[in-house]
Amino acid sequence: MPHTSILRFGLILAAALVLLAGLVTAAFYLSRPQVQPVLEEFDKPVMATQIEFLAEAMQRSAAQIAAHPQTLSCFASAAPEVCQAQAANLHALNQNATVLFVTDGQNQLLPGFLPGETRRLIAGAGQNGAGAAATFSLSLSHPVVNAEGQRLGFVIVEQSVPQLQALFDTLPLPDAAAYAELQQSQGDGAVSVLMRRGNQAIKRNANPTLIALAGTPWTIAVWRHDKPMIENIAPYAMGWLVASLVIAILVMATILAVRNRVTDSLRILVKLINDLRQQRLRTEYPISLAEFRPPLETMLKLGRVMMGRQKEATSLARMDHLSQVNNRRSFDEKQKELFASLKDGWSHSLLILDIDNFKQVNDTFGHEAGDQLIIKFGEALKT
Repeated sequence: MPHTSILRFGLILAAALVLLAGLVTAAFYLSRPQVQPVLEEFDKPVMATQIEFLAEAMQRSAAQIAAHPQTLSCFASAAPEVCQAQAANLHALNQNATVLFVTDGQNQLLPGFLPGETRRLIAGAGQNGAGAAATFSLSLSHPVVNAEGQRLGFVIVEQSVPQLQALFDTLPLPDAAAYAELQQSQGDGAVSVLMRRGNQAIKRNANPTLIALAGTPWTIAVWRHDKPMIENIAPYAMGWLVASLVIAILVMATILAVRNRVTDSLRILVKLINDLRQQRLRTEYPISLAEFRPPLETMLKLGRVMMGRQKEATSLARMDHLSQVNNRRSFDEKQKELFASLKDGWSHSLLILDIDNFKQVNDTFGHEAGDQLIIKFGEALKT
């Protein structure tokens, strides 16, 4: 099995966690909601809602005007006084709208209703020839039908929308790089651009989102800049890099802390072994890792047993087995210590004791009696 180290294991663990973080980041990226220029973002902007509401209101007004009895009388009789009275009433109700009564088939204006262009010329005459800002108009028609179901003509309602430019300027775009146009269908497939807003260069590289304004010939077209893939991936890649850096720092800090604790615990074990060799044990051997505690306690127990036996063997080697007092070997060691202490000015005395006629006792009463005499003599010395 090849040798390894805690640091190498930490590097392998950090690499594995960084790879796992990359896989999780990729999963988040692939499962993210796709941001696209969907219609929901532009279904009903303020401009479209207001224009459609205006067109719907004009359509209801045209239907009410077409069903009004005085309107039916005007179409049925074509009497100038009847038509003029109805025209005056309608103008009083809405001075910003132009209402035209057109007969069916002949397409002639009934008396009392001026063409729209003529009405605008008359209105402009009172402004001393000053040019007015360009306005846009909505024109809606509704059939006039009598009680028998016969169509008599049409009611045409035309109303200017001077606030159209302001509404278009407040159209919410998806981002600052978007581009929008207000387009009008010409009826032959051609489209004219009434207003523009935003960066027109985007139009060359993107497809528009079209929002038709119901009841009008107008359409709002919006182009938006498609972000390159690198811009979409960049936040996830940055998040992965930050996560990888945090993982690497945490793993390496943990590994270094564990390595230091293991090293300290091994030093304690080495110190215990050295103490056993020198036949000394400390009161405490602090271990920082719990995993090293059982082997340390086992070695400590064995060391105490070994030291006890060693002391016992040493004691037996220095004492006489019968008298249980120090023997000649112990005497020689003690003599060396005493001679060494003489250099420090210490004085010592030497007392020599002997058992008289020990050989005669031993020969007369036997070796057992001699041994008992030595034992008693040793006890007398110790007491």
